[in-house]
Amino acid sequence: GAAEGFGGKAPFEAMTHVVARSEVSSDNRSGGTLDSGDPAVYCALRLPRSYEPDYAYPLIVWFHDQGVDEQELLSILPYLSDRNYFGLSLRGPLPVRNGLPRRRRWSLAEGHLNLLDDELAASLQHAAEHVNIHWDRVIVAGMGQGATLALRMLLRRPEWFAGAACLGAEWSTGNRFEWWGQIGRASGRGRV
Repeated sequence: GAAEGFGGKAPFEAMTHVVARSEVSSDNRSGGTLDSGDPAVYCALRLPRSYEPDYAYPLIVWFHDQGVDEQELLSILPYLSDRNYFGLSLRGPLPVRNGLPRRRRWSLAEGHLNLLDDELAASLQHAAEHVNIHWDRVIVAGMGQGATLALRMLLRRPEWFAGAACLGAEWSTGNRFEWWGQIGRASGRGRV
């Protein structure tokens, strides 16, 4: 079934995945490689209860807050619903200053954002190989530092997202709102 590509677990179980993708940069700041030496992308995926393979599900791409990791997805998104959407979250590439395990943060530096583009594209491709995603209903979301990153990703890649839910985002000087407006009007996508 659809869950076989995600460790063989039943739908809606909490799952963390390591995705190998040759398109992910070898300058891997997410913290690991697979036994094959391929760069690793650490992500969590939340499947809906009673997954139906013929139904195209919306996808929420969640960026975690500073001090947690991709597992935040598994505790936050069930408050929305346990049905009718997938959730996907990547691990922030940088440890927090005290270096505690599973405490990660994001960077808005251009190099990190370019790497994130690659890692997100690889994770989305991997998910699409195993589950049915409604590509016109992909929402980017986050809280705190993750919300700031979600907003930046919407502005960088408006063609990837139908909208955003940014809880406590900060406006960064590098954000260019006009990017989003031009794409949003042309394609009918990109709603906040």
